[in-house]
Amino acid sequence: MKRNYIILLLLVSSFMLMAETISFTIPEPQLEDGRFTNDLPVILESGKPQLAYIPVKILLPMGHKLQEVEIIASKQTQTITEYVKPAPQMQPISKPGISKTSATNVYELDQVFPENDFEIKNTQRYRGYDFAIINIFPYRYNPVKQEITYSRNLQLHWNSSFNQKLATEQAKKVDENREVLDNFDFYNTAAIYSYENEAIRSKNLPTLDDPYSMIVITDSQREAYFTDFINWKEDQGVHTGLFLVEDIYSNYSGIDPQTQIRNFIIDAYETYSSTSYPLEYVFLGGDDEIVPIRGCYGQVGGTVDYSIPTDMYYGCLDGDWDADGDGIYGEPNDNVDFFSEVAVGRIPAETEEEFTNFFNKNYNYVDTPMVSNDIAYMFGENLDDYPTWGGDYKDQVLADCSIDEDGYLIGKLYERDGTYSAAAIKDLINSGVGIINHMGHSNETVVFGQSPGNAQQYYNTEYGFVYSQGCYPAAFDTATSGSGESVAENMVIASGGFYAFVGNTRYGWYSPGNVWGASR
Repeated sequence: MKRNYIILLLLVSSFMLMAETISFTIPEPQLEDGRFTNDLPVILESGKPQLAYIPVKILLPMGHKLQEVEIIASKQTQTITEYVKPAPQMQPISKPGISKTSATNVYELDQVFPENDFEIKNTQRYRGYDFAIINIFPYRYNPVKQEITYSRNLQLHWNSSFNQKLATEQAKKVDENREVLDNFDFYNTAAIYSYENEAIRSKNLPTLDDPYSMIVITDSQREAYFTDFINWKEDQGVHTGLFLVEDIYSNYSGIDPQTQIRNFIIDAYETYSSTSYPLEYVFLGGDDEIVPIRGCYGQVGGTVDYSIPTDMYYGCLDGDWDADGDGIYGEPNDNVDFFSEVAVGRIPAETEEEFTNFFNKNYNYVDTPMVSNDIAYMFGENLDDYPTWGGDYKDQVLADCSIDEDGYLIGKLYERDGTYSAAAIKDLINSGVGIINHMGHSNETVVFGQSPGNAQQYYNTEYGFVYSQGCYPAAFDTATSGSGESVAENMVIASGGFYAFVGNTRYGWYSPGNVWGASR
């Protein structure tokens, strides 16, 4: 897909308008078994045609708001006759049974889908840079005629206008290290040079004179547990400071402790952004009894949750995540920031022993490279009676990723192949494994056949990390996992197990009968 763009600046009285046109050459649609195989994402609205679309990120000039968007297609169109399957119904991995996919009434209409040729998702901000997210729908499908219509050439035209208040807000957060935008694939990178930073002097805890790349947030009872860790990070060249929740609550306003902590992080980010140590990392030092969680809204189909534990709240620092003020955070109309200014991690520990175990495993992984660091295993369970195999999901992950098989020993434990068992997994963990990638059923007390009790009995001395798509294994909120803590927590705070676990605090999602689930 080729692209190019034209920029036009218009100066009108005391404000500036900007217009831009981006051109696209649209590839011929490629389908297999009713699904697009072009290297593009597809629409996954249950029961609606799985059409490929083009996601576009437009970097707005500093202080600019998006005003208008228009798609201009060449008059000459192409039409091919193909059947496009409806998108499957997503289902929680932990729920038994199968939700059958059925076509919606879209398939009964003799008209093209989607109705519009683009949609504006929203405008997001990352480290002070604003960008609009727009989905272009180059392929239109008539389900009755089973025809896909498209134009080989499209133009996306948009314009924006300058807003001084917006520019002032952005200036507080602009990261002048423009390399932070390298992975965003903006269509108009020249706009980067319109951004400038303004030095902000905090009135509270952070100071311009002593900036930190990493901040640790914990309470006074656990402060001493972090002394060696902070010295270790300093030795690695990561300037690290510690702040206490008691001081934060005394110095920052907010409707609850979560808001106060986030306001402190925003202050630190803005204060340090113009220094030689801009804030990059926030380490939450303790379980939710020590550093509280923000519960957020989530919906997939008819499943709704109002309190998903979400530490993204502490890393995505624009807006307040509750734009409508109803006390429910993260709703679609709350203008939620999904691009984090800082990376956030959490030690879900409470006791000195748990903190020590966590630190020792991390020291070991970084300072003492082991053979097991290069051992990666894929775990796959049977997800339903279809059957839908977790092993098929993991094989697709291996096919899609760029892992160097010459550098890694890759193993598989799959129910599909008869190699998966809880005992085999326990033996593997105790022998040492660097990476585990899991697709299967789980809950707050069991993941890949392992329980909190198993985690406390691991005796491995080589530690890796886990990525699981299962439901609830990382539900670290006490209201859900209770005083015994979730299975993922136990795996990182026990003396054995893993140095890190990436998992769901609530449901993971899959698509029965195929490998295109939302959590893949």
